[in-house]
Amino acid sequence: MKKIKNLTLAILIGAILVSCKSVTPEDAKKYNEDLIAAESELANKETAFSNIVATDSSKAQKKAAYDALVLQANEALAAINKMEAFDGSTEYLDAGKAYFTAIKGICDVEYKQAFDLITIEGRDRTDEENAQLDKVTTAMVDKSVVALKNMQAAQKVFADKNKFEIEETTATETK
Repeated sequence: MKKIKNLTLAILIGAILVSCKSVTPEDAKKYNEDLIAAESELANKETAFSNIVATDSSKAQKKAAYDALVLQANEALAAINKMEAFDGSTEYLDAGKAYFTAIKGICDVEYKQAFDLITIEGRDRTDEENAQLDKVTTAMVDKSVVALKNMQAAQKVFADKNKFEIEETTATETK
């Protein structure tokens, strides 16, 4: 009977040790890279949309760039929503979710309004429409900057806590 108790105890201790995996700075860095990859792809789509809008491209090309941006925003948010907390901590993930939720909202509202104003056909925009476009683009920038700063602050705390350095990259860099 004592051998069975010892065996049961040994199995229980082994199960506890297996379930308590050690989290390394490399694990944290990989988690960070997964979250940032989604942000980078979205930033690339935003840049592509801005570049298309700034040219004499057709309404169809502008629509394709806008649709690609909206699709990427939806995919990024869905991917982030599937991520799990890292080592029991949700602060960074929550900031990421808030960022992608904000960007999706911007795509659904401000980018849509901007697209509608930019693609007016058959006439020039009125002064009122230009003023509305300026207002919408300012709102886009303001909202996205706030969301990004909040995510970056959470990222810094996450990196400090998990002892890794954040590598500065630009939106167009891919790994």
